[in-house]
Amino acid sequence: DTCSAWKLLSNAAEQALGVRSPGKRCRQPGLVQKQRPPIKPDSLQSTKERQLRRLLRKTETLQREPWNFTLRKRIQNLASSLSCFFEDFDNLDWDNATSTQKLQDLIEWQQSQDSRDRLHRWAEKME
Repeated sequence: DTCSAWKLLSNAAEQALGVRSPGKRCRQPGLVQKQRPPIKPDSLQSTKERQLRRLLRKTETLQREPWNFTLRKRIQNLASSLSCFFEDFDNLDWDNATSTQKLQDLIEWQQSQDSRDRLHRWAEKME
């Protein structure tokens, strides 16, 4: 068997070289989870809206995992970058339902604002 001969030769070579964990060649590949294709939004989203949606997803995850301090830090960083556009972002407590509702309201507002801005820009181009 070619595979077992190669494995024996490679193990001997790795042992001579001092490699600690020989024998990782010639294995059959295990099951690999197929990556899902990205989910595209139904409508156009501005950068701010995408950031708000990302923040909402992270906030919902934090409510399920309140011990995740890395996630809490990422939320604070994202919120501080958005605080120049939206008031009171630095003062929100991100692991309660009130912040989730506020984010959902902001997303709806941003979505309508962006739609209105796109329509306005289109109307200006048509003039």
